[in-house]
Amino acid sequence: MNPMIPIFGGVLFFISLTVHIIIWRIKKPKNDVGALFFILMILPTLLLILFGLGFALAQGRTDLVFFSSLTAVALFYLSLGSAYIQTYPVVQAESPSLEILLAIDQKMPHGLTETDILKLFDNSTLVQKRMQDLINTKLIIEKNNAYHLSNTASHIIRFFHLYRKALGLEFNVG
Repeated sequence: MNPMIPIFGGVLFFISLTVHIIIWRIKKPKNDVGALFFILMILPTLLLILFGLGFALAQGRTDLVFFSSLTAVALFYLSLGSAYIQTYPVVQAESPSLEILLAIDQKMPHGLTETDILKLFDNSTLVQKRMQDLINTKLIIEKNNAYHLSNTASHIIRFFHLYRKALGLEFNVG
């Protein structure tokens, strides 16, 4: 494999990640996952195609090796971008598990009792924040005083049903 493929893909990912951080520092988009998808997937892919084709035309490169290398860079980059987008919701959300670990860390070396930990959490706050995330990312929509799945959310749920079924896991709620 050409060693320049992961280098170019990594540099492109680093640039996209920097753009993502700058935008979030200025003002976090309401639909953060949609914005992240645009910043990390759509925009870099379009730029890679435009610059790749521009370079090919300027250099007179029409050989299969050049275009297969360009495709490999795109696939490597898209793999990095996809992995990042998949982990982003976990990182940006306030995870009860992480909150527990942080609370215990603050009370070291003595630690916290289970009662102390349970006093730290209000379930309504956790649910409200998750609901607002789902509304902001347009995965749920309010109609007639009830929440409904968007088309995107319906596809996501179907995928997870199939995935859990393939793993032999049930999909129980509540």
